[in-house]
Amino acid sequence: MHAPSPPVAGPASPGFPRTAVPSAPRPSRTWPTWFVLLLRLLLPACAAPASAQLGGVQGPTPTLLPQTLGARAETSAGGTLETHTLWFVMNASAPTADLGLLADGSPSPLGTLWDTNIARFTPAHDASAAKVQSTPGLAAMTGDLDADGLFWESLGDDIDSLALSRRDPPKGALSIADFLISTETDVGDVLAVQGLDHEGALDGSVFRLRRSADGQHAEFAIFLPEILVIVATGQYVEIDADLDVDAFVQDADGALYLSFRADESVNGVLLADDGVVCIPAEAITYDESGDVAAVAPDSAVIVLDRARVDALVEHADLSLASGTAIHTLSDLQALELDPLGGSFEPVQPIPGRPEGCPHLLFNGQRLGATVLTTRDGGRIATLDGHPLGEHVVNGGPLGLQPALTQASTHDLNALCLSSEREPTPVVDVLHGEVESLTSLEPPTYFLGNFTPGGTAWLYASPFFLDPGDGLASVPAPPGSVQPDLYLPLPWIAILVPIDSTGRARVEIPVGTPPDDMWVVVQAWDLATTRLSPPAAVWVWK
Repeated sequence: MHAPSPPVAGPASPGFPRTAVPSAPRPSRTWPTWFVLLLRLLLPACAAPASAQLGGVQGPTPTLLPQTLGARAETSAGGTLETHTLWFVMNASAPTADLGLLADGSPSPLGTLWDTNIARFTPAHDASAAKVQSTPGLAAMTGDLDADGLFWESLGDDIDSLALSRRDPPKGALSIADFLISTETDVGDVLAVQGLDHEGALDGSVFRLRRSADGQHAEFAIFLPEILVIVATGQYVEIDADLDVDAFVQDADGALYLSFRADESVNGVLLADDGVVCIPAEAITYDESGDVAAVAPDSAVIVLDRARVDALVEHADLSLASGTAIHTLSDLQALELDPLGGSFEPVQPIPGRPEGCPHLLFNGQRLGATVLTTRDGGRIATLDGHPLGEHVVNGGPLGLQPALTQASTHDLNALCLSSEREPTPVVDVLHGEVESLTSLEPPTYFLGNFTPGGTAWLYASPFFLDPGDGLASVPAPPGSVQPDLYLPLPWIAILVPIDSTGRARVEIPVGTPPDDMWVVVQAWDLATTRLSPPAAVWVWK
Protein backbone atom coordinates (compact mmCIF):
# COMPACT_ATOMS: atom_id res chain seq x y z
CA MET A 1 0.00 0.00 0.00
CA HIS A 2 1.51 3.30 -1.07
CA ALA A 3 1.18 6.52 0.88
CA PRO A 4 -1.52 8.71 -0.67
CA SER A 5 -0.43 11.55 -2.87
CA PRO A 6 -1.71 15.10 -2.29
CA PRO A 7 -5.22 15.53 -3.63
CA VAL A 8 -5.42 16.87 -7.17
CA ALA A 9 -8.35 18.99 -8.32
CA GLY A 10 -10.47 17.19 -10.88
CA PRO A 11 -11.28 18.68 -14.28
CA ALA A 12 -14.15 21.08 -14.65
CA SER A 13 -17.29 19.35 -15.79
CA PRO A 14 -18.48 20.04 -19.33
CA GLY A 15 -21.76 21.75 -19.92
CA PHE A 16 -22.43 25.32 -18.97
CA PRO A 17 -19.92 28.16 -19.36
CA ARG A 18 -19.09 29.91 -16.14
CA THR A 19 -17.19 32.85 -14.79
CA ALA A 20 -14.63 32.64 -12.02
CA VAL A 21 -15.98 31.56 -8.65
CA PRO A 22 -15.84 34.43 -6.16
CA SER A 23 -13.20 34.14 -3.49
CA ALA A 24 -14.88 36.10 -0.71
CA PRO A 25 -14.48 34.10 2.50
CA ARG A 26 -17.53 32.52 4.07
CA PRO A 27 -17.24 31.91 7.82
CA SER A 28 -17.81 28.42 9.17
CA ARG A 29 -20.99 28.02 11.22
CA THR A 30 -22.24 25.42 13.61
CA TRP A 31 -25.46 25.95 15.54
CA PRO A 32 -26.00 24.75 19.11
CA THR A 33 -28.37 21.84 19.58
CA TRP A 34 -30.95 23.92 21.40
CA PHE A 35 -31.14 26.29 18.44
CA VAL A 36 -31.74 23.46 16.00
CA LEU A 37 -34.51 21.97 18.12
CA LEU A 38 -36.26 25.34 18.27
CA LEU A 39 -36.18 25.83 14.50
CA ARG A 40 -39.31 23.72 14.03
CA LEU A 41 -41.26 26.18 16.15
CA LEU A 42 -39.51 29.42 15.30
CA LEU A 43 -39.19 29.30 11.53
CA PRO A 44 -42.91 29.30 10.65
CA ALA A 45 -43.39 32.34 12.86
CA CYS A 46 -40.78 34.35 10.95
CA ALA A 47 -41.46 32.95 7.50
CA ALA A 48 -42.22 35.19 4.57
CA PRO A 49 -45.66 35.08 2.94
CA ALA A 50 -46.23 33.48 -0.45
CA SER A 51 -44.85 36.63 -2.08
CA ALA A 52 -41.30 37.11 -0.79
CA GLN A 53 -38.00 38.84 -1.47
CA LEU A 54 -34.76 37.14 -2.49
CA GLY A 55 -31.85 39.15 -3.81
CA GLY A 56 -33.93 42.31 -3.82
CA VAL A 57 -36.49 40.95 -6.29
CA GLN A 58 -40.18 40.34 -5.66
CA GLY A 59 -40.67 36.64 -4.97
CA PRO A 60 -43.17 34.04 -6.16
CA THR A 61 -46.79 33.29 -5.90
CA PRO A 62 -46.71 29.45 -5.91
CA THR A 63 -48.52 27.74 -8.77
CA LEU A 64 -49.98 24.26 -8.51
CA LEU A 65 -49.95 21.14 -10.61
CA PRO A 66 -53.19 19.48 -11.70
CA GLN A 67 -54.26 16.15 -10.29
CA THR A 68 -52.86 13.28 -12.34
CA LEU A 69 -53.39 10.23 -10.14
CA GLY A 70 -56.48 8.46 -8.96
CA ALA A 71 -57.02 7.03 -5.50
CA ARG A 72 -54.34 4.58 -4.44
CA ALA A 73 -55.18 1.08 -3.30
CA GLU A 74 -54.30 0.33 0.32
CA THR A 75 -54.41 -3.46 0.04
CA SER A 76 -53.44 -6.09 -2.44
CA ALA A 77 -55.97 -8.01 -4.50
CA GLY A 78 -56.17 -10.60 -1.73
CA GLY A 79 -56.78 -7.99 0.95
CA THR A 80 -53.30 -8.28 2.46
CA LEU A 81 -51.57 -5.06 3.46
CA GLU A 82 -48.42 -4.30 1.50
CA THR A 83 -45.20 -4.76 3.45
CA HIS A 84 -42.41 -3.98 0.99
CA THR A 85 -41.35 -0.94 -1.01
CA LEU A 86 -39.05 -1.14 -4.02
CA TRP A 87 -36.35 1.54 -4.32
CA PHE A 88 -34.59 1.75 -7.66
CA VAL A 89 -32.44 3.76 -10.07
CA MET A 90 -32.82 3.76 -13.86
CA ASN A 91 -29.82 3.54 -16.20
CA ALA A 92 -31.18 6.24 -18.53
CA SER A 93 -33.81 8.95 -18.47
CA ALA A 94 -37.21 7.33 -18.02
CA PRO A 95 -40.65 8.80 -17.26
CA THR A 96 -42.89 7.78 -14.39
CA ALA A 97 -46.39 6.57 -15.18
CA ASP A 98 -48.12 9.88 -14.53
CA LEU A 99 -45.52 11.99 -16.40
CA GLY A 100 -45.97 14.79 -13.85
CA LEU A 101 -47.93 16.86 -16.36
CA LEU A 102 -48.16 20.59 -15.88
CA ALA A 103 -51.06 22.74 -17.03
CA ASP A 104 -49.34 23.31 -20.39
CA GLY A 105 -48.91 19.59 -20.96
CA SER A 106 -45.15 19.47 -20.40
CA PRO A 107 -43.70 16.86 -18.03
CA SER A 108 -42.17 18.21 -14.84
CA PRO A 109 -38.83 17.07 -13.37
CA LEU A 110 -40.80 15.09 -10.79
CA GLY A 111 -42.02 12.79 -13.55
CA THR A 112 -38.59 12.11 -15.06
CA LEU A 113 -36.12 9.67 -13.50
CA TRP A 114 -32.45 10.16 -14.32
CA ASP A 115 -29.60 7.81 -13.53
CA THR A 116 -28.79 9.82 -10.38
CA ASN A 117 -32.39 9.81 -9.09
CA ILE A 118 -33.64 7.36 -6.48
CA ALA A 119 -37.29 6.36 -6.95
CA ARG A 120 -39.77 4.54 -4.72
CA PHE A 121 -42.65 2.24 -5.69
CA THR A 122 -44.98 0.09 -3.55
CA PRO A 123 -47.14 -2.35 -5.56
CA ALA A 124 -50.92 -1.91 -5.10
CA HIS A 125 -50.28 1.27 -3.10
CA ASP A 126 -48.66 3.60 -5.65
CA ALA A 127 -50.08 4.31 -9.09
CA SER A 128 -46.73 5.73 -10.16
CA ALA A 129 -43.11 5.53 -9.14
CA ALA A 130 -42.09 8.61 -7.13
CA LYS A 131 -38.75 10.41 -7.18
CA VAL A 132 -37.32 10.68 -3.66
CA GLN A 133 -33.81 11.98 -4.35
CA SER A 134 -33.05 14.49 -7.08
CA THR A 135 -29.81 15.22 -8.89
CA PRO A 136 -29.58 18.78 -7.53
CA GLY A 137 -30.28 17.33 -4.10
CA LEU A 138 -27.29 14.98 -4.27
CA ALA A 139 -25.16 17.79 -5.68
CA ALA A 140 -26.10 20.09 -2.81
CA MET A 141 -25.30 17.43 -0.21
CA THR A 142 -21.94 16.27 -1.58
CA GLY A 143 -20.56 19.74 -2.34
CA ASP A 144 -17.45 20.55 -4.36
CA LEU A 145 -15.37 17.49 -3.52
CA ASP A 146 -13.04 17.83 -6.50
CA ALA A 147 -12.38 21.53 -5.82
CA ASP A 148 -13.17 22.62 -9.38
CA GLY A 149 -15.47 25.44 -8.28
CA LEU A 150 -18.65 23.50 -9.10
CA PHE A 151 -20.88 21.25 -7.09
CA TRP A 152 -23.76 20.63 -9.42
CA GLU A 153 -22.06 17.59 -10.95
CA SER A 154 -23.94 14.33 -10.57
CA LEU A 155 -22.74 11.50 -8.36
CA GLY A 156 -20.12 9.70 -10.42
CA ASP A 157 -22.15 9.99 -13.65
CA ASP A 158 -24.79 7.62 -12.30
CA ILE A 159 -25.71 5.46 -9.33
CA ASP A 160 -24.62 1.90 -10.12
CA SER A 161 -25.93 0.08 -7.07
CA LEU A 162 -28.26 0.77 -4.17
CA ALA A 163 -28.60 -1.29 -1.00
CA LEU A 164 -29.55 -1.19 2.66
CA SER A 165 -27.54 -2.90 5.37
CA ARG A 166 -29.19 -6.19 6.36
CA ARG A 167 -26.63 -6.87 9.11
CA ASP A 168 -27.29 -3.49 10.76
CA PRO A 169 -30.70 -2.45 9.40
CA PRO A 170 -31.71 1.23 9.54
CA LYS A 171 -33.69 2.31 12.56
CA GLY A 172 -36.77 4.44 11.98
CA ALA A 173 -37.79 6.13 8.74
CA LEU A 174 -35.34 5.86 5.87
CA SER A 175 -33.22 8.76 4.65
CA ILE A 176 -30.55 9.11 1.98
CA ALA A 177 -27.95 8.51 4.71
CA ASP A 178 -29.17 4.91 5.12
CA PHE A 179 -28.52 3.81 1.52
CA LEU A 180 -25.33 2.03 0.51
CA ILE A 181 -24.35 3.37 -2.92
CA SER A 182 -21.81 2.68 -5.65
CA THR A 183 -21.34 4.85 -8.73
CA GLU A 184 -20.28 4.27 -12.33
CA THR A 185 -17.24 6.54 -12.14
CA ASP A 186 -15.00 7.82 -9.37
CA VAL A 187 -16.40 10.70 -7.32
CA GLY A 188 -14.35 13.58 -5.91
CA ASP A 189 -10.60 13.45 -5.28
CA VAL A 190 -9.74 9.76 -5.33
CA LEU A 191 -6.50 7.89 -6.03
CA ALA A 192 -7.67 5.10 -8.31
CA VAL A 193 -4.17 3.90 -9.24
CA GLN A 194 -3.38 3.23 -5.59
CA GLY A 195 -6.77 1.74 -4.82
CA LEU A 196 -7.51 4.37 -2.18
CA ASP A 197 -10.57 6.49 -1.50
CA HIS A 198 -9.70 10.08 -0.57
CA GLU A 199 -12.30 12.85 -0.27
CA GLY A 200 -14.73 10.83 -2.35
CA ALA A 201 -15.23 7.28 -3.57
CA LEU A 202 -13.92 4.99 -6.28
CA ASP A 203 -16.27 3.29 -8.74
CA GLY A 204 -15.48 -0.03 -7.08
CA SER A 205 -16.31 1.22 -3.59
CA VAL A 206 -19.65 1.10 -1.79
CA PHE A 207 -20.31 4.16 0.37
CA ARG A 208 -22.93 6.13 2.26
CA LEU A 209 -23.33 9.83 2.94
CA ARG A 210 -22.98 11.34 6.41
CA ARG A 211 -22.33 14.72 7.96
CA SER A 212 -18.70 15.68 8.41
CA ALA A 213 -17.37 15.88 11.96
CA ASP A 214 -17.22 19.68 11.80
CA GLY A 215 -20.87 19.82 10.78
CA GLN A 216 -20.09 21.75 7.62
CA HIS A 217 -21.20 19.39 4.85
CA ALA A 218 -21.98 15.81 3.81
CA GLU A 219 -19.06 13.46 3.23
CA PHE A 220 -18.48 9.98 1.87
CA ALA A 221 -18.30 7.21 4.47
CA ILE A 222 -16.78 4.19 2.74
CA PHE A 223 -18.71 1.03 3.59
CA LEU A 224 -16.71 -1.31 1.33
CA PRO A 225 -13.40 0.00 -0.11
CA GLU A 226 -12.58 -1.03 -3.66
CA ILE A 227 -9.20 -2.36 -2.55
CA LEU A 228 -10.91 -4.97 -0.35
CA VAL A 229 -12.97 -6.23 -3.31
CA ILE A 230 -9.70 -6.50 -5.24
CA VAL A 231 -8.18 -8.49 -2.35
CA ALA A 232 -11.19 -10.83 -2.10
CA THR A 233 -11.12 -11.56 -5.86
CA GLY A 234 -7.38 -12.30 -5.86
CA GLN A 235 -6.43 -9.34 -8.06
CA TYR A 236 -4.17 -7.66 -5.50
CA VAL A 237 -1.09 -9.08 -7.22
CA GLU A 238 -1.83 -6.79 -10.17
CA ILE A 239 -0.32 -3.33 -9.70
CA ASP A 240 -2.99 -1.63 -11.80
CA ALA A 241 -5.96 -3.70 -10.57
CA ASP A 242 -9.22 -1.78 -10.89
CA LEU A 243 -12.89 -2.77 -10.97
CA ASP A 244 -16.35 -1.22 -10.93
CA VAL A 245 -19.04 -2.62 -8.62
CA ASP A 246 -22.21 -2.69 -10.72
CA ALA A 247 -24.62 -4.40 -8.29
CA PHE A 248 -24.43 -5.08 -4.58
CA VAL A 249 -26.43 -6.56 -1.68
CA GLN A 250 -25.65 -7.70 1.87
CA ASP A 251 -27.47 -10.47 3.73
CA ALA A 252 -28.35 -10.58 7.42
CA ASP A 253 -25.23 -12.63 8.26
CA GLY A 254 -23.01 -10.00 6.63
CA ALA A 255 -22.14 -11.89 3.44
CA LEU A 256 -21.75 -9.62 0.39
CA TYR A 257 -22.99 -10.37 -3.14
CA LEU A 258 -21.60 -8.34 -6.03
CA SER A 259 -21.63 -8.07 -9.81
CA PHE A 260 -19.14 -6.05 -11.85
CA ARG A 261 -19.45 -3.68 -14.77
CA ALA A 262 -16.83 -5.54 -16.84
CA ASP A 263 -15.48 -9.07 -17.01
CA GLU A 264 -13.25 -9.68 -13.98
CA SER A 265 -10.88 -12.38 -12.75
CA VAL A 266 -12.22 -14.04 -9.60
CA ASN A 267 -9.35 -15.96 -8.08
CA GLY A 268 -8.11 -17.11 -11.48
CA VAL A 269 -11.52 -17.67 -13.11
CA LEU A 270 -12.74 -15.10 -15.65
CA LEU A 271 -16.25 -14.06 -14.69
CA ALA A 272 -18.44 -12.27 -17.26
CA ASP A 273 -20.10 -9.00 -16.29
CA ASP A 274 -23.45 -10.73 -15.84
CA GLY A 275 -22.08 -13.04 -13.14
CA VAL A 276 -22.38 -12.73 -9.35
CA VAL A 277 -19.78 -13.35 -6.64
CA CYS A 278 -20.14 -13.78 -2.89
CA ILE A 279 -17.68 -12.71 -0.20
CA PRO A 280 -18.68 -15.04 2.66
CA ALA A 281 -19.54 -13.56 6.05
CA GLU A 282 -16.80 -15.55 7.76
CA ALA A 283 -14.21 -13.88 5.50
CA ILE A 284 -15.27 -10.34 6.48
CA THR A 285 -14.29 -8.21 9.48
CA TYR A 286 -16.69 -5.36 10.30
CA ASP A 287 -15.76 -2.34 12.41
CA GLU A 288 -17.87 -0.73 15.13
CA SER A 289 -19.65 1.44 12.54
CA GLY A 290 -20.75 -1.62 10.58
CA ASP A 291 -18.37 -0.89 7.69
CA VAL A 292 -16.10 -3.53 6.16
CA ALA A 293 -12.65 -3.22 7.76
CA ALA A 294 -10.94 -6.28 6.24
CA VAL A 295 -11.55 -9.33 4.07
CA ALA A 296 -9.66 -12.59 3.73
CA PRO A 297 -7.55 -12.71 0.54
CA ASP A 298 -8.92 -14.88 -2.29
CA SER A 299 -12.18 -15.42 -0.40
CA ALA A 300 -14.72 -14.51 -3.12
CA VAL A 301 -16.64 -17.39 -4.72
CA ILE A 302 -18.74 -17.43 -7.88
CA VAL A 303 -22.45 -18.06 -7.27
CA LEU A 304 -23.76 -17.24 -10.77
CA ASP A 305 -21.86 -17.27 -14.05
CA ARG A 306 -23.00 -16.32 -17.55
CA ALA A 307 -24.36 -19.79 -18.34
CA ARG A 308 -26.47 -19.91 -15.18
CA VAL A 309 -27.81 -16.36 -15.68
CA ASP A 310 -28.66 -17.09 -19.31
CA ALA A 311 -30.57 -20.18 -18.18
CA LEU A 312 -32.54 -18.10 -15.66
CA VAL A 313 -33.42 -15.50 -18.30
CA GLU A 314 -34.36 -18.16 -20.85
CA HIS A 315 -36.67 -19.88 -18.36
CA ALA A 316 -38.42 -16.59 -17.53
CA ASP A 317 -39.82 -16.51 -21.11
CA LEU A 318 -39.46 -12.78 -21.84
CA SER A 319 -39.68 -10.87 -25.10
CA LEU A 320 -39.41 -7.32 -26.40
CA ALA A 321 -42.43 -5.41 -27.69
CA SER A 322 -41.31 -6.40 -31.20
CA GLY A 323 -41.80 -10.06 -30.30
CA THR A 324 -38.07 -10.83 -30.17
CA ALA A 325 -37.37 -13.32 -27.38
CA ILE A 326 -34.83 -12.40 -24.70
CA HIS A 327 -32.38 -15.23 -24.15
CA THR A 328 -29.47 -13.53 -22.39
CA LEU A 329 -28.20 -10.45 -20.60
CA SER A 330 -25.29 -8.34 -21.74
CA ASP A 331 -24.74 -7.08 -18.18
CA LEU A 332 -26.31 -7.77 -14.80
CA GLN A 333 -26.92 -4.36 -13.19
CA ALA A 334 -29.05 -4.74 -10.05
CA LEU A 335 -29.24 -7.21 -7.16
CA GLU A 336 -31.40 -7.76 -4.08
CA LEU A 337 -32.37 -10.68 -1.85
CA ASP A 338 -35.67 -12.32 -2.73
CA PRO A 339 -38.00 -11.60 0.25
CA LEU A 340 -39.70 -14.98 -0.28
CA GLY A 341 -36.53 -16.63 1.02
CA GLY A 342 -35.14 -20.00 0.06
CA SER A 343 -31.82 -20.80 -1.60
CA PHE A 344 -30.25 -22.32 -4.69
CA GLU A 345 -27.06 -24.26 -5.40
CA PRO A 346 -24.32 -21.82 -6.41
CA VAL A 347 -21.65 -22.44 -9.04
CA GLN A 348 -19.05 -22.62 -6.27
CA PRO A 349 -19.98 -23.56 -2.68
CA ILE A 350 -20.17 -20.71 -0.16
CA PRO A 351 -18.17 -21.43 3.01
CA GLY A 352 -20.44 -21.46 6.05
CA ARG A 353 -23.61 -21.84 3.96
CA PRO A 354 -24.28 -25.54 3.35
CA GLU A 355 -27.84 -24.65 2.28
CA GLY A 356 -26.49 -22.68 -0.69
CA CYS A 357 -26.97 -19.12 -1.91
CA PRO A 358 -30.11 -17.16 -0.92
CA HIS A 359 -32.46 -16.52 -3.83
CA LEU A 360 -31.69 -13.23 -5.55
CA LEU A 361 -33.68 -10.63 -7.42
CA PHE A 362 -31.86 -9.18 -10.42
CA ASN A 363 -32.17 -6.96 -13.47
CA GLY A 364 -29.86 -6.25 -16.38
CA GLN A 365 -29.52 -4.92 -19.87
CA ARG A 366 -32.36 -5.89 -22.22
CA LEU A 367 -34.77 -6.56 -19.33
CA GLY A 368 -36.28 -3.07 -19.25
CA ALA A 369 -37.79 -2.54 -15.80
CA THR A 370 -38.68 -6.23 -15.33
CA VAL A 371 -37.23 -7.80 -12.16
CA LEU A 372 -36.39 -11.51 -12.24
CA THR A 373 -35.72 -13.98 -9.42
CA THR A 374 -33.45 -17.02 -9.26
CA ARG A 375 -36.24 -19.14 -7.76
CA ASP A 376 -38.15 -21.75 -9.79
CA GLY A 377 -35.37 -21.88 -12.36
CA GLY A 378 -35.84 -18.19 -13.24
CA ARG A 379 -39.09 -16.23 -13.47
CA ILE A 380 -40.57 -12.76 -13.01
CA ALA A 381 -40.24 -11.79 -9.37
CA THR A 382 -43.21 -10.93 -7.17
CA LEU A 383 -43.42 -8.47 -4.29
CA ASP A 384 -46.19 -9.09 -1.79
CA GLY A 385 -47.96 -11.15 -4.45
CA HIS A 386 -47.63 -8.57 -7.24
CA PRO A 387 -45.48 -9.26 -10.31
CA LEU A 388 -42.52 -6.94 -10.91
CA GLY A 389 -42.81 -7.08 -14.66
CA GLU A 390 -44.57 -8.68 -17.61
CA HIS A 391 -43.48 -11.29 -20.13
CA VAL A 392 -43.38 -8.54 -22.75
CA VAL A 393 -40.89 -6.29 -20.95
CA ASN A 394 -42.73 -3.23 -19.85
CA GLY A 395 -42.23 -0.60 -17.16
CA GLY A 396 -45.87 -0.45 -16.11
CA PRO A 397 -45.69 -2.83 -13.10
CA LEU A 398 -42.99 -0.59 -11.54
CA GLY A 399 -44.99 2.60 -11.96
CA LEU A 400 -43.22 3.75 -15.13
CA GLN A 401 -44.65 4.86 -18.47
CA PRO A 402 -45.04 1.56 -20.38
CA ALA A 403 -44.96 2.93 -23.91
CA LEU A 404 -41.55 4.48 -23.35
CA THR A 405 -39.91 1.53 -21.62
CA GLN A 406 -40.91 -1.33 -23.90
CA ALA A 407 -37.78 -0.84 -25.99
CA SER A 408 -35.81 -2.22 -23.00
CA THR A 409 -33.33 0.63 -23.21
CA HIS A 410 -34.46 1.78 -19.77
CA ASP A 411 -33.11 -0.91 -17.49
CA LEU A 412 -32.68 -0.74 -13.72
CA ASN A 413 -29.22 0.32 -12.57
CA ALA A 414 -29.99 -0.55 -8.96
CA LEU A 415 -32.73 -1.87 -6.71
CA CYS A 416 -33.34 -2.61 -3.06
CA LEU A 417 -36.29 -3.37 -0.79
CA SER A 418 -37.53 -2.05 2.53
CA SER A 419 -40.67 -2.05 4.65
CA GLU A 420 -40.75 1.78 4.54
CA ARG A 421 -43.58 3.13 2.43
CA GLU A 422 -44.23 6.61 3.78
CA PRO A 423 -43.92 9.48 1.28
CA THR A 424 -40.49 11.13 1.20
CA PRO A 425 -40.68 14.84 0.28
CA VAL A 426 -38.45 15.89 -2.61
CA VAL A 427 -37.54 19.15 -4.33
CA ASP A 428 -36.28 19.16 -7.92
CA VAL A 429 -35.01 21.88 -10.22
CA LEU A 430 -35.56 22.37 -13.96
CA HIS A 431 -35.30 19.00 -15.70
CA GLY A 432 -33.29 16.64 -13.57
CA GLU A 433 -29.71 16.83 -14.76
CA VAL A 434 -29.58 20.62 -15.20
CA GLU A 435 -28.90 22.69 -12.10
CA SER A 436 -27.48 25.81 -13.75
CA LEU A 437 -29.09 28.80 -15.40
CA THR A 438 -28.45 32.46 -16.14
CA SER A 439 -29.76 35.24 -13.95
CA LEU A 440 -32.37 35.94 -16.64
CA GLU A 441 -34.10 32.63 -15.86
CA PRO A 442 -35.81 32.52 -12.45
CA PRO A 443 -35.20 29.17 -10.73
CA THR A 444 -38.31 26.98 -10.70
CA TYR A 445 -38.60 24.47 -7.90
CA PHE A 446 -40.92 21.45 -8.02
CA LEU A 447 -42.14 19.95 -4.75
CA GLY A 448 -43.34 16.34 -4.68
CA ASN A 449 -44.47 13.63 -2.25
CA PHE A 450 -45.95 16.11 0.23
CA THR A 451 -49.27 15.65 2.03
CA PRO A 452 -52.03 16.20 -0.58
CA GLY A 453 -53.92 19.38 0.14
CA GLY A 454 -51.47 20.31 2.88
CA THR A 455 -48.91 23.04 3.32
CA ALA A 456 -45.13 23.20 3.11
CA TRP A 457 -42.52 25.72 4.18
CA LEU A 458 -39.93 26.30 1.47
CA TYR A 459 -36.68 27.75 2.78
CA ALA A 460 -34.49 29.51 0.22
CA SER A 461 -31.07 31.09 0.63
CA PRO A 462 -28.61 32.79 -1.78
CA PHE A 463 -24.90 32.30 -1.09
CA PHE A 464 -21.44 32.14 -2.62
CA LEU A 465 -18.95 29.26 -2.58
CA ASP A 466 -15.18 29.01 -2.73
CA PRO A 467 -13.64 26.04 -4.61
CA GLY A 468 -13.69 22.96 -2.40
CA ASP A 469 -16.51 24.22 -0.18
CA GLY A 470 -19.54 22.25 0.89
CA LEU A 471 -22.89 23.47 2.14
CA ALA A 472 -23.05 24.08 5.87
CA SER A 473 -25.51 21.77 7.63
CA VAL A 474 -26.70 20.87 11.11
CA PRO A 475 -28.60 17.84 12.41
CA ALA A 476 -32.29 18.15 11.63
CA PRO A 477 -34.84 17.82 14.44
CA PRO A 478 -36.20 14.30 15.12
CA GLY A 479 -38.91 13.03 12.78
CA SER A 480 -37.77 14.97 9.73
CA VAL A 481 -36.41 11.90 7.82
CA GLN A 482 -33.83 13.95 5.96
CA PRO A 483 -31.01 13.96 8.56
CA ASP A 484 -29.47 17.35 7.73
CA LEU A 485 -30.79 20.89 7.80
CA TYR A 486 -29.14 23.28 5.33
CA LEU A 487 -29.61 26.91 6.29
CA PRO A 488 -26.83 29.18 5.00
CA LEU A 489 -27.78 32.69 6.06
CA PRO A 490 -29.58 34.83 5.07
CA TRP A 491 -32.69 32.88 4.13
CA ILE A 492 -36.38 33.38 3.52
CA ALA A 493 -39.28 31.01 4.12
CA ILE A 494 -42.29 30.78 1.82
CA LEU A 495 -45.64 29.22 2.71
CA VAL A 496 -46.54 26.90 -0.18
CA PRO A 497 -49.99 25.28 -0.62
CA ILE A 498 -49.76 21.68 -1.85
CA ASP A 499 -52.20 20.38 -4.47
CA SER A 500 -54.29 17.20 -4.39
CA THR A 501 -51.42 15.11 -5.81
CA GLY A 502 -48.94 16.21 -3.14
CA ARG A 503 -47.13 18.65 -5.46
CA ALA A 504 -46.44 22.33 -5.98
CA ARG A 505 -44.36 24.55 -8.25
CA VAL A 506 -42.55 27.67 -7.06
CA GLU A 507 -40.57 30.28 -8.99
CA ILE A 508 -38.03 32.39 -7.11
CA PRO A 509 -36.63 35.29 -9.20
CA VAL A 510 -33.16 36.30 -8.03
CA GLY A 511 -32.55 39.45 -10.07
CA THR A 512 -29.00 40.29 -11.13
CA PRO A 513 -26.48 38.91 -8.61
CA PRO A 514 -23.14 40.68 -8.15
CA ASP A 515 -21.33 37.52 -9.17
CA ASP A 516 -22.00 33.82 -9.71
CA MET A 517 -24.39 32.74 -6.98
CA TRP A 518 -26.02 29.61 -5.60
CA VAL A 519 -29.57 29.31 -4.31
CA VAL A 520 -30.29 26.38 -2.01
CA VAL A 521 -33.80 25.36 -0.98
CA GLN A 522 -35.28 22.81 1.41
CA ALA A 523 -38.94 22.17 2.13
CA TRP A 524 -40.80 20.95 5.20
CA ASP A 525 -44.11 19.09 5.07
CA LEU A 526 -46.00 20.63 7.99
CA ALA A 527 -48.49 17.75 8.24
CA THR A 528 -45.85 15.04 8.66
CA THR A 529 -42.82 17.10 9.84
CA ARG A 530 -40.84 15.43 7.05
CA LEU A 531 -38.02 17.48 5.59
CA SER A 532 -36.94 17.17 1.97
CA PRO A 533 -33.29 16.85 0.97
CA PRO A 534 -31.80 20.18 -0.17
CA ALA A 535 -31.66 21.23 -3.81
CA ALA A 536 -29.34 23.87 -5.23
CA VAL A 537 -29.25 25.84 -8.46
CA TRP A 538 -26.23 27.76 -9.76
CA VAL A 539 -27.07 31.21 -11.14
CA TRP A 540 -24.25 32.52 -13.33
CA LYS A 541 -23.83 35.90 -15.01
